[in-house]
Amino acid sequence: MGASTESRARADSDLDPLKLRNLAAVLVTLSGAGQCFSLWLLPTTETLLATALLGSLYLLLALGLFGIGRLAPLLAVSILPLRSWFGVAPLDIPAWEFLRIAGDATAALLCLPVLWASLDHRHREIEPADRRRKRRRRKRAGRAAKSA
Repeated sequence: MGASTESRARADSDLDPLKLRNLAAVLVTLSGAGQCFSLWLLPTTETLLATALLGSLYLLLALGLFGIGRLAPLLAVSILPLRSWFGVAPLDIPAWEFLRIAGDATAALLCLPVLWASLDHRHREIEPADRRRKRRRRKRAGRAAKSA
């Protein structure tokens, strides 16, 4: 009985929307920084400038993903795969382009459970960080009641 509860708790913590959101934000940050940094590594072309511009938009999206709003996961789920699908401003090195596409797809897939969890009207109560805060408050209240 205890083992199944422990494995279920571990599985729930693996699908924690906050962790998934932060992981997606880190991936999008790395992708955007890499696209901007490519200006210093490759000869300047119109495609490379467009890539760097989109990289700066990735950095703005990453800032949104580090927040708590619903718009950033929605944009990550919708825009990142579309850029890969339509091949907007591809990088000149195929291995780097493949790595960018893989990162975009991974970030979009990580944002799907986050977006799904945010559709619940109680999503603020479900968020694990809020649950931990409430648990700490209850413990403090219990300690205060015992000491009084």
